[in-house]
Amino acid sequence: GELDTDSAVREICLSAPVATSQLIGGSLGMVVIDRAGRRSLVLVSLAGVVLALCSLGAAFSPMVQLQGAVAAWLPVVSMVCYLICFGLGMGPVPWTLNAEIYPFECRALCVSAATMCNWVANVLVAATFLDLSRALSTSETCPYAHPDGAFWMYACVGVVGWLVLAFGLPETKGKSIQ
Repeated sequence: GELDTDSAVREICLSAPVATSQLIGGSLGMVVIDRAGRRSLVLVSLAGVVLALCSLGAAFSPMVQLQGAVAAWLPVVSMVCYLICFGLGMGPVPWTLNAEIYPFECRALCVSAATMCNWVANVLVAATFLDLSRALSTSETCPYAHPDGAFWMYACVGVVGWLVLAFGLPETKGKSIQ
């Protein structure tokens, strides 16, 4: 009926900023990757991703009492920020670095292995998200509606990743590909 149509229209309208943010983030990443440098771009990007994940955790937490427009829009705004930040550096930089850091003799094999690892990790995240969101929810009464713990866990993984990259990732901007 009319309620189903209104709900469908609302869902489509909410998906537009999400899709647009992916376009914006990816486009910005392509434009600034050679100017900003890979290392700084990935660190800024990952810091933004971590903040957006924390915001998503807060948006879904039963412990955070959000009201009105903030409660309605915080998840969408957080997701948009996540996608823009991810697209800025965490999206393009790993692919660029993979093409730059391996010696020519083993580059094809190494890039293939890294691509496989990326897709395996993507499948694992997608396959485990719903179970993790229920298991790590801080709501005992309705964990399905409060996937906050999963977002905070991913934010913690992001912090560890940021530290590893901050101390172990060399800058390749301006370096010879050989």
